[in-house]
Amino acid sequence: VRKSFNCGAFISQTIFMTASAFVGSPTAAVACITIAVGLGGFAWSGFSVNHLDIAPQHASILMGIGNTIATIPGIVSPIITGYIVKNK
Repeated sequence: VRKSFNCGAFISQTIFMTASAFVGSPTAAVACITIAVGLGGFAWSGFSVNHLDIAPQHASILMGIGNTIATIPGIVSPIITGYIVKNK
């Protein structure tokens, strides 16, 4: 079931994100992007329980470590972008 949710969500997100690049109006593009982001919830439902399968006793710790590592690029990339743009 999880694989189906993940695959269905990723394929649907791809379709709507691609459609947002080709639709004619800005309103339709925003609608496509909104739907694509909303479909990410189905992918999240398949991902978030993986920690329970790996280590049920330590699932919360694993989730915290994983989210911390996944957040680092979001913190570092604006700093790097600012440096690149400033020195250009």
